Amino acid sequence: MRQVLTQAVRQVARYSAKRGRVDGVSPSESAIRIRRVICKRKVTMPALTSLQPAAPITSSCALVVGSTALGEHLRNLLRSSHWNFEQTMDFEDAAERLSISNYPVVLCGADRWREVVAGASRASHPPQVLVFDEKPTDCEWRDAITEGASYVDARHLSAPHLFTLLNHAWRVWNRI
Repeated sequence: MRQVLTQAVRQVARYSAKRGRVDGVSPSESAIRIRRVICKRKVTMPALTSLQPAAPITSSCALVVGSTALGEHLRNLLRSSHWNFEQTMDFEDAAERLSISNYPVVLCGADRWREVVAGASRASHPPQVLVFDEKPTDCEWRDAITEGASYVDARHLSAPHLFTLLNHAWRVWNRI
């Protein structure tokens, strides 16, 4: 796959040089051209749904509020990803951190998620809140959605599922 991508990038550069736009090629034009070259070669590649990056290019930080077990579980699931986690047990400390720094995502357990959502909503650029529960109920799920949080069933949580949730929350936070 790496060789195909390298060849595609070279072809895009040659194509741009022929048209006299070596430095003038935008990243979106390059992405579309690379995708066309790869598709012609019948190599599988995910669909290009946006001209913006699908995930943070540099490492992003999420704030985990609440239990240490939740934080360690999430850290273990995304050990090899670009996501970094900061953890706090204190909800007042979490609200203070949110007022000082921009966190795209706040993760919390189901025990005191309402306080987390209330603290997050006071931030200058409110983060997306993901509420993890191992015994989800319809009532809690409905209340969380109404308050603007995402309610996640943590019983069968896997690294790919969590990574997808975090990237989606990052995109919503950035309004991409």
